[in-house]
Amino acid sequence: MTAATPLPFPMPVAPALRVITSTAQTVQAGDHIQTLPFSALRRSALNPRKAFDAASLTELAQNIYERTARDEDGHITGSGLLQNLLARPTEDGAAAELAAGERRYRAIELLVEGVTVQVQVDTDSNGQPVMGDAFLQVPATYPVPVLVQVMTDAELIEVATTENTHRDDMSPMETADAYMALKSAGRSEAYIALRYGADPRQIRQFIQLAAGLGKEGRKLLDAGAITVDAARLIAGESGEMKKTLLGYAKNGYPLSTLKNLVKGAGFRVDHAIFDVQASGLNIELSLLGDMPAKFANQRAAMTAQIEALNARKASEESAGTWKEVVLVPCEDEPTLPRSEWIESWYIPNGFTARSLVLAYSTVTGKVREYKDVARKSDVTEYEKGNKVKNRRTASAATSAGAGVREAAHVIGHKARCMALDAYHAAHPKATLALACLTLIQANQPMMFTKVLGLKTDTRKDSPFVPETAALAAQIAQRFPIFTVSEESILSAADRASFTVDALYAALNDEAVTEAELTLIFAYFTHRSVGDWATNTARPSPALTDYAAKVGADEEVQRRFILTPEFLNAYTAADLNALVQQMPEQARPTYKHGCSKKDLVGAIMEKASALKAAGWLPEIVKFVA
Repeated sequence: MTAATPLPFPMPVAPALRVITSTAQTVQAGDHIQTLPFSALRRSALNPRKAFDAASLTELAQNIYERTARDEDGHITGSGLLQNLLARPTEDGAAAELAAGERRYRAIELLVEGVTVQVQVDTDSNGQPVMGDAFLQVPATYPVPVLVQVMTDAELIEVATTENTHRDDMSPMETADAYMALKSAGRSEAYIALRYGADPRQIRQFIQLAAGLGKEGRKLLDAGAITVDAARLIAGESGEMKKTLLGYAKNGYPLSTLKNLVKGAGFRVDHAIFDVQASGLNIELSLLGDMPAKFANQRAAMTAQIEALNARKASEESAGTWKEVVLVPCEDEPTLPRSEWIESWYIPNGFTARSLVLAYSTVTGKVREYKDVARKSDVTEYEKGNKVKNRRTASAATSAGAGVREAAHVIGHKARCMALDAYHAAHPKATLALACLTLIQANQPMMFTKVLGLKTDTRKDSPFVPETAALAAQIAQRFPIFTVSEESILSAADRASFTVDALYAALNDEAVTEAELTLIFAYFTHRSVGDWATNTARPSPALTDYAAKVGADEEVQRRFILTPEFLNAYTAADLNALVQQMPEQARPTYKHGCSKKDLVGAIMEKASALKAAGWLPEIVKFVA
C-alpha cells in the first residue's frame, strides 16, 4: 500500500462520537451517532440513484481527506465528514446498509482504494500556483459517523429519494425507478405525491415510465438521445408500435414525428375491447412488419368499440358501485377532462359521490379508466354545504400551527401517533386501563366512545412503528384467524370462515392464555388511540397530560425528522417565525429577504444540529 501524502492543511478537532473500531462488533440501531469503520458499511441495492459524477466524487474525497483529524504522529483521530450517514443494520447485524449518504461513502471508497489529485505544491515567480500530483489514501478502518436506525425497505427508499431529490441529484429515470419501488413496497401514488411535494399525476407518469420504457428506451434516455416526453410516449405503448417508436427515436426523429406515428396507425387491433374474432372485421397487417395490426374499416371498429363501452357502462351501473359511469370521447390520447372532473386525491374527505369515467380515443380506439373521480360541480356543492363548519374550525384553530398548510399538520399528527403507538405496544397494562375506560364510557347513556377525549371508532392513518409491527406479527402467528397490517387493522385471510362464532371459538380455545388475549386487547386498543378529528386539530388537554406522564414528547423528538416537505408547508413568514423558535446555538443563518427555497435549504443544513439540541416545532409537540 502506498503511503498517503500529507497535505499542509490544518486539521479539525475530532468529533465527540461513540466509536466502534472493530467490524466484528454487532451493528445495532440506536439513538446516538456511532463512528463505524468504513469496512462495516454496505451500499444498498434499494438506493434509486445509480450514477455519480467522477470529478465531483474526487473533489469531495479530497475535501474529506483535508478535513480528517490527525494527531502529531499523523494517525487518524476523527472523520473528515461534516454530516453523518444514515443506515440500517443488516439482518445478521454484521454491517450497516446505507440509506442516506452514498455519495460521501463513495468518496471515502476512493480514498480507501487510493486516488491521485491535483494540489498546489508551490508558486512561480509571478505568484501563480504550481500544481502537482498527490496520492491520497486512508485505511479501510477510516471512521465514519453513522446514525443506525431500524427501517423497512419502503422507509429506506423514501430516505434515499428525499436526500437525492433535495439536492437535485437524480436523473428522471432514477426518480421514476424510486417512485416505482415505493409503489411496489405498498405506498400509494397519493402518498408518494404528498411525501415529495409533487402532483399525483406526475407520480403516475413517472411510474408508467419506469414500468414501460424498457432496456433500449432507458439507454436512449440516459444518453440524452430522447427527451423525457418522448420516453413517456414510448413507455405508454407496447408490441410493434413500441419497437417502431424506438427505431425512429434511435434515428433522431423528434417527438412530433413519434406522436404522428401513433396517431397515423389508426384503430389498432390491440386497443379493441370487443371480441375481434366474433366481429368479423378485416384486419390490415403492415407489409414491412414495422407497425401494429389495424382494422381495415375503422368506422365499423369504432362502432363495435362504443357498443362494448356501453355494455361495460350498463354492467357497472347495475352493480351500483358508482354514482354514474360516463363515456368521454377524446380526439387523440384518452384523458380525463380536467375542467369538469376531479381525481380521487383532490376530492375532500367525506365526499362519497364517486364516478367512473371511461375515456376513449376516437382515432386509435385506446381506452383508459378513471376510477373514484368526481364532477367539479358536485364537489363545489359539497364544499359549500360544509362552509359554515369549516369557518368554525378555522376560527377555533388558535393553537400552535394555525394557518400552516395541511401537509405539516399531517406530519405532526403522524409523529404523535407513532409515539403513542410505540408506548402502548410496549406497555399492554397501561393500554388495558385505557380500554377499560373506553368500555365504561361506551355503556353510559348519551356518551360517545372516547379515550382521553379522542374518538376510537375511527382513526386517521398512522404508520406502523417497529414495536407495533412486531406485536402484530406475534398476534397473527398465534391467531391465524387475524390478519393485521398497516392498511387493515383487522381483516380475514378467508372471509367465508371469518364469523362471530369462529372468532369466539378461536379466542376461547382452552389453549389460549390470558396473556395472549392481553396482546390482542392491547393491539386493537392502542391502534385506536391518537385519532384527531382533523389533521389540524390539536391534542386535547387530557391527552397532553397523558403524553407528559409517559414521556411521549421525548419519543416524538427521537422519531421526528425535519424534511423539506415539512418546511415547504409553511409560508415564508411562518418559516421566519419558526427560525426564531429554534435554539440560538443551532439557528440557521441566511440573508434577509432571501427566497423561500434558500430559507428551507438554510434550515435543512442545521437539521442535525437542531435534532441534537432537542428542538421540536410546536406543531409536532403534544401541546393543547
